[in-house]
Formats: sequence, C-alpha cells, structure tokens
Amino acid sequence: MKPSSEIIRDRIERARRRIDLLREADFHDPPRCRLVFGADGHQYALSGAMTEEAIAAVEREGGFALPEEYRAWLETMSNGGAGPYYGLYTLADALQPQDAFPQQRVVAYDQEGNELARASTGPRPVLDRASAPGKPFPFIEPWNPLESGFAIPNDANPFDGTLALAQQGCGMTSLLVLNGPHRGEVWSDCTSEGGGIAKEAPSFLDWIEAWLESALAEWVIAALPRWPDDRPLPAAAEEALPIVRAQAQRGHEGSWAALAYLHLRRGEFDQALTAADAMAEVAEAEPERRRAVLHAAIFNKARDLPRWLEAVNRGLAIEQGWASSKTALLRERVAVLRAMNSPDLDTAIEALAAHDVWSLEAQLDFARLCIRRRDIPAAIRRLDETLHETGVMETSRAAQLENAFLPLIESLERDGEEAAAREVRVALEGRLGEVAR
Repeated sequence: MKPSSEIIRDRIERARRRIDLLREADFHDPPRCRLVFGADGHQYALSGAMTEEAIAAVEREGGFALPEEYRAWLETMSNGGAGPYYGLYTLADALQPQDAFPQQRVVAYDQEGNELARASTGPRPVLDRASAPGKPFPFIEPWNPLESGFAIPNDANPFDGTLALAQQGCGMTSLLVLNGPHRGEVWSDCTSEGGGIAKEAPSFLDWIEAWLESALAEWVIAALPRWPDDRPLPAAAEEALPIVRAQAQRGHEGSWAALAYLHLRRGEFDQALTAADAMAEVAEAEPERRRAVLHAAIFNKARDLPRWLEAVNRGLAIEQGWASSKTALLRERVAVLRAMNSPDLDTAIEALAAHDVWSLEAQLDFARLCIRRRDIPAAIRRLDETLHETGVMETSRAAQLENAFLPLIESLERDGEEAAAREVRVALEGRLGEVAR
C-alpha cells in the first residue's frame, strides 16, 4: 500500500491535470468561456507554491499545524487561485482574524446609477474578540446561531481553530478546521444567510475533488449545446463524460440533455432522442417543452424538415414555460422555415425579434427583413432601439453604434445591396458625428 504522502501527491497531480483541462476549455475560448460558477474570479490560475520554510514560519507564528493535505497543496500546487466557488484564498488572507459575524448587503441600482432598493442581514452581535487559528475549534456538531440565540460555545469565537479557504458568495465561507476531532475537515459558514456552521467535506482534497467533478460536469452541460459542429471538443469533455453519465443515471436532467447533445454531435440520432426523452422523464420544470427543444435540435442536425417543424410547433403550442425555451423554439422555427423556403419565414423573424429583444442577431435579422421590404427607415429605427434593448455592451457610445450598424452594412454589401448599405452607413456616420460633438 502506498504511503499517505504518496497518495496525497497523486491526488494533487490528478487535480492539477483537471484544472489544466478546465483552463483550456472554459477560459480561453470566448464566447463559451467562464461557464463554470466562480471561474471569472479565479480564472483557473495557479499562483505558485510556497516553500516548506515559509509554511513552517506561518505555523510557528500562529501556534498551529496545517492539515497534511492542505499543506501539501501549498507546497506542491499553489498558494491561492483555482479552487471551489470564487477560488482559494492565499494563506495570508485565509488567516485574517474574524471579529464579527459575516453579513450580506445588497443594493439595487437602475441604469442611471440611482439606488432602487437595499437589503441586508439582520443585526448581528459583536464578538468578544477576534478569532485565533491556534485556539480549539469550538464545535463538535453543526451549530446554528439563530437556534442557539447566538450563544457561543465555551465563550469562544466561532471561527477559532479555522482558516478561510474560499468565499462562496453572499457572505458564506468554506473553513478548514485546524485542530480538534474535526481537524482537516472543511466546514461551511452560512450564518450570513440565516444558516449555521456545519461540515461540508471530510477533507481538503475531498472538497477539491468534489469541486472538480462538479465543475467538469457544469462546463460540459453548458458547453455542448453551443459548441460549433466544425470544432473538436476539448479534452475536458472526455474527462467529464463518465461524471455526466453517472449523474444521468441518478436522474440529473441536465446530464441527460448533455448526453443528447453529445450523441447529436456524433450523428447518433436515435441515441440522442432516447437521451432527450430520458431528460423529459426526470425534468421538474416544463418537461414537454424542453423535450421539444431537444427534438428540434436533433431533427435540425438530421435535416428531417417535417419532424423538425413538428417538434417546433409542438413546443410553441405549450403556452406556459420559460422565456429561454421559447427563444430556442422561435430560433428553430426561423431556421426550419428558412430551410423550407416557407412564405411564413417573415412572420417567424418578426416573432423572434419581438420576443428576443436581448439578441443582437435577432434584431439584425429583423432589420434585414425591413430592408427587403424597402423600408430602410424602419431598419434604422430598429438598430437605434437595439442600442437600448439588447446586450450591446461596448464601453463607448461610438463602439455601441458600430457594433449594431456595421454587421448589417457588411451583410448588405455582401448581398450586392449597395444602395441600402450606403443609406445605413450614412445613418451610422450621422450618429457617430453626433457622438463626436
């Protein structure tokens, strides 16, 4: 049997490989990047290991010894960076004393920056002193301050004997226990949300490995529906596949949907339909509409136009449901009617633009429709409205105008519509001139 230190090293190297796979798949490839929760924060970065001497100096100063798995991570992997939630704190930040209960504060603003509303956690008692990592961890079982009247066990600070591993969001934190019977475990502090302090994972590496499995599955579930057919999937997809299959067998609807898209990429249409139907069987919300969305995507790829249109119409006939599923079905309707050269295409384009006001692509399609009808002023009005209604998020007004107008101008020039392109360009130049003044 391998020594524990060797087992820990092997687990850390496996974690390193999976972080590398996620970094390649989830961060460096817009617009499919940062699909995993928290990746915008840590960006899968590994900031460099600490020396054994530096770690020992911190331990001596604080009067504690780090659990073996976490110490090995610091020595061989990274001091902070990639990790669960928004990423791991550096050791220095992790050891900052905690002298108050965390609170959540939320302020809502309108587009002009005016405050609309604010909310926060209720009043919290002041702790008698700051936490100390060398003191005993005060809990032997889960503790909820609201249930105990905020009574602190043994007059201790509730964060004694811990360091903060990661910020979960909304003021919640994952803590590593440094001493006592729960030494080496990861506990979760949810007091900012009205919860308590309770065990989250048996050990640091268990916590890391659970995050990596979850992140791989989260990425592949989000990425597969949007990954271009002409590009190979990154290696993270193959790594995630056994995880997703296991989740599907446990009744996870998103995993069944991911498997449907995977079979679809491979041209395995019967298997894709089977996975889509399995997803609908376990889905808690709008199962039939979501089944129709997947069926439409499958028949689209199979170029089975009658069944493609039937799936779209079946889904749209279900009135109640999410806006996102209706958007997907309206997009499929435009695509299938375009493939069929249907006289109903213009109506479908109008319906999609009216529903999907946040899609620049849908609004540009409607503007092209206006131009085909020789109503160029209506196309220009639509582009002006697009700047206010859609997700055109460039930093300057000039960049916003160009992002909305130039794609239409370029498509008109490609189609030989020179006169229309000139008229739209004149409108753009006029608006850019107003911005410059």
